[in-house]
Amino acid sequence: MQNIKKPVLEKYFSKSRLEKYQQIAGGGVDFIELYKLNIKCSEKFFTALIQFEVLLRNSVNHQLIENFGKNWFDDEAINFSDKQRDMIHEVKLKLLGDKKEINSCNVTSNLNFGFWTNIFSPHCDKLWKKSLHKIFYNEGSHPSRAKIRERLEILRKLRNRISHCECIIYFPLEKYYCQFIEIVSWINSDIAKWFDEEINFSSLNFEKTKHALRPK
Repeated sequence: MQNIKKPVLEKYFSKSRLEKYQQIAGGGVDFIELYKLNIKCSEKFFTALIQFEVLLRNSVNHQLIENFGKNWFDDEAINFSDKQRDMIHEVKLKLLGDKKEINSCNVTSNLNFGFWTNIFSPHCDKLWKKSLHKIFYNEGSHPSRAKIRERLEILRKLRNRISHCECIIYFPLEKYYCQFIEIVSWINSDIAKWFDEEINFSSLNFEKTKHALRPK
């Protein structure tokens, strides 16, 4: 990639996209090195986040089944917002169109990360107190609903940026990663250790480029 001329990179990766890395690099390091580092960081985080989404949604599904039954998504006692109800309705229509059974497993797997993030919003505080807090109250941990929501929103935005191949290296990624492992540990400490070993985020050479990174 280093041997490709700048005009070629600008043509196929867009000038505005590359300018971001040039601004971050300044005179410190080759901006292409930062671009490559961004790819590596994105790969590791995206691998972690898609696995976490599966972990989170299945944890919520199991807990809601325990408290509200297998058809929790239709239970009027759960104070979902109108938007959340619409999302559930759309998923059910999709399942019908695909001739798939409408059950908690299929509904859960088709709801997006935004749904699972918003289920920890203030309007779902009663749901948190009755049911969802049990997911995270493990290993002596007692995080608040607001803290869970804040962490999930950071991860959701990070996931969206990665999905659109946006720059993420100017974010405090090491901090975000530690917070990510912590939220997984609140659900299950063994899975948190497994994630940390498999993702091996510390293998990225941040020290080489950290001096060139500027604040957002």
